[in-house]
Order: sequence, then C-alpha cells, then structure tokens
Amino acid sequence: TWSWMEPMIGTASFVLLCCQFVRAQALKMNMRTYSEQVLQWRASRIAKAFPRYDVSMLRAWAKHMPTCGLHFFPTYERNFRQKGPASGL
Repeated sequence: TWSWMEPMIGTASFVLLCCQFVRAQALKMNMRTYSEQVLQWRASRIAKAFPRYDVSMLRAWAKHMPTCGLHFFPTYERNFRQKGPASGL
C-alpha cells in the first residue's frame, strides 16, 4: 500500500532539502534570500507608486509592513530575536 506514495514523498523531501541548501549557501555568500528579494521588490513598487515622498523612507517603511494573507488582512507575527529600527524620537 505504501509503494505508490513513496516516490512522491522522496522527491518532495529531496526538493525541500535542496531548497534549504540553496538558502544556506546564499546566506553564506551574503546574497539576498528569496524573502528578502520579495521585500525589496515590494518596497520598490511602493516607492514608484508614491514619487512625491522620500524614497528611502518609503522603502524602509515598506520593508517592515506586516504581510497580508489571501483574505487581505495583515498577519502579525511575534519575533523576539530581532530588534526593529529606532525611531529617533
């Protein structure tokens, strides 16, 4: 009963292992990961949509916006290890 599912699970496990390896090697070479690239792309789109505002401020703000799910509501996640940027106020 397992024989039909074993090749698919093995292939999926190998793909996940390769993705983890690629991400780890990209971090070692100080390259941007896919998630960082998506944040950079989102920040550039917002800066292009609002040209009257300061580009560096818009990009910094857009990179720290919460992600939205399929229901278009923000998904807030707690992260205790990373400290956000200081506001300077």
